Amino acid sequence: MPARGSDLRHVRDTDRDGRVHAPDRDCLAGSGLSAAQIPEAPTDRADLSWARLAALGGLIPSVTRLGDELALVYSAAQITGSALAPLADWTWDGTRFAPPA
Repeated sequence: MPARGSDLRHVRDTDRDGRVHAPDRDCLAGSGLSAAQIPEAPTDRADLSWARLAALGGLIPSVTRLGDELALVYSAAQITGSALAPLADWTWDGTRFAPPA
């Protein structure tokens, strides 16, 4: 991601066209995502082995269901008998669990 304005204080890299880039960790700060660690430089533009993001919190927006997260800690019977049972199909929206659209 090209750096702009005040972001230039964090710049550590330029590409061969002279564009400056901010470190991934600065761009991803607070997002819950982390860039993959690159063991060695890519061999060419087609080498995309480095182009991965990991969801550190494990909650993936529009995919992670509240019921699945509860099942990691509680039995199905406990979930069914709880006040959260009606919310089991709610999905993570990046900030909170929300009802299905």
